[in-house]
Amino acid sequence: MYLVNTVFRSNDDAKYRLIQRDEKKVWLFPMERDTPVCDELTLGDFQKQCDQGSFVEIPDPYSELQFRKATEAEISRGRENLELIKPLLEEGARPFEKNHLRNLIKDMSAGLEGNERLAWQRKIKRTLVLWWQRGQVPAVLMPDWAPKKEVREYKEKPGRKSSLTNAAPGLNDEIRKEFDRVCRKMLLVPEHDSVKNAYSKFLHDWMASKNVSQEESPTFNQFRHYYTSTYPKADRAKAQSTAREYEKDVRPLTGSTYDIAKGPGHVYEIDCKFPRYTV
Repeated sequence: MYLVNTVFRSNDDAKYRLIQRDEKKVWLFPMERDTPVCDELTLGDFQKQCDQGSFVEIPDPYSELQFRKATEAEISRGRENLELIKPLLEEGARPFEKNHLRNLIKDMSAGLEGNERLAWQRKIKRTLVLWWQRGQVPAVLMPDWAPKKEVREYKEKPGRKSSLTNAAPGLNDEIRKEFDRVCRKMLLVPEHDSVKNAYSKFLHDWMASKNVSQEESPTFNQFRHYYTSTYPKADRAKAQSTAREYEKDVRPLTGSTYDIAKGPGHVYEIDCKFPRYTV
């Protein structure tokens, strides 16, 4: 007898996961299905189709998700998703009844209204689909995305086509290095220049070193976007000020005068108006 969570391939190349079984029935979930509805078969009929080769056991395509390492944030998110569908899982075989499942989901979103209620119901259904599709263990409900560590390389300039030129190169490590050199030399110093002048300096050096025309060189918009996205505004302000100016006029002020107050009435203001004297 096959165990729960076993994955099968049918004659029509569809994948099914064995979700649950008892002494008389089995429930299979089509893994390409995006709605929480399982197919119900009698135990005898299912065993007969397995013997005839209509269902063939295959390796679980989501086995890596079930045993992966995760961060504390991902584990916490998975627990939240599991708590979301836990009332459905405690119903035994009844969530496999379509009408009963619909009523349970309606009851779980009874306190919400309008679009918020519909969105909550969709989230419950999507989470239940993931639970059945990926293997019915808590790890499969954790986020399955990871931040990209590599820097994206462009074969051509991204974004809409420029009205001035179509020959501008895509941003790469060489261009980033030159952008960074000019930014540190002309913009991230107390006696800083304007962004336009810094780009003009970059353009002059780039055209001379690469022997290319202005139309074939990185654009001003590329330079400005790199400068503003690479260096946050707070970092730019600190680099463009002397240590004294930064401490006196630029740095963010934390706290308030109430931090030194020992109690009510300790901090107050006096508004004094001098009387006018006439001679």
